[in-house]
Amino acid sequence: RRLALGKGSKTLAEARSALGIAELANLPIPFTRKGPARQMPSFRCEAVVLTTPGRAPLPGWLFTPSAVTNATPMLILNGEGKKAAAKQVSRGLDAGRAVLAVDLSGVGETCGSPHKFYGAPNKDEELAVMAYALGDSLARIRAEDVLIAARWLGTACAAAPVEVCCSGWDVTPVRLASM
Repeated sequence: RRLALGKGSKTLAEARSALGIAELANLPIPFTRKGPARQMPSFRCEAVVLTTPGRAPLPGWLFTPSAVTNATPMLILNGEGKKAAAKQVSRGLDAGRAVLAVDLSGVGETCGSPHKFYGAPNKDEELAVMAYALGDSLARIRAEDVLIAARWLGTACAAAPVEVCCSGWDVTPVRLASM
């Protein structure tokens, strides 16, 4: 059976409800730890860790162009991790946009063990099974991670909305987070 998951579709709303994905207004605003910043000729880069009570920290890199613009900030999510998002980050900076590349739960730095869970084909199988055993869903956790990261970026840049660019395994949680 095919599911039509267009923006605002009833099926998407039902999926969000079944997974228990919280509305953005009901999610906590993360506090941030920032690492040392590096000033490059055309941008500034700083390590950030978005932390919310009861959730895994989300490590990321915030890139800010040297020339201040009013361009919409970009949240970059790559299913292979933020280190694999260099081309997307570069495109955003070239357009004069602030860019946050972040690892969702179980992606990149937060991936966990390098071995496969009982021979499973996906690296995040272990995390998904653990979430399920605890009565939760990795899809819910990641969708809420997207919302939390987007909210933080919008606040940090004093701009809304935020454009979310995603690829690979991060497409599903981004889709579930959008309404």
